[in-house]
Amino acid sequence: MNLIENAKYNPSLDLCISLAQALHTDLNTLFWPPTLAAAKEDEQDG
Repeated sequence: MNLIENAKYNPSLDLCISLAQALHTDLNTLFWPPTLAAAKEDEQDG
């Protein structure tokens, strides 16, 4: 997890799916949490 969090490892799709299942979430929420998505929308709105 530490390597993924620090952008030193790109997990395979299978690993991403396993992580999402273990955390009881989906891939969208795992990689783009609501707070991050809202921040990106704010940037686009300018």
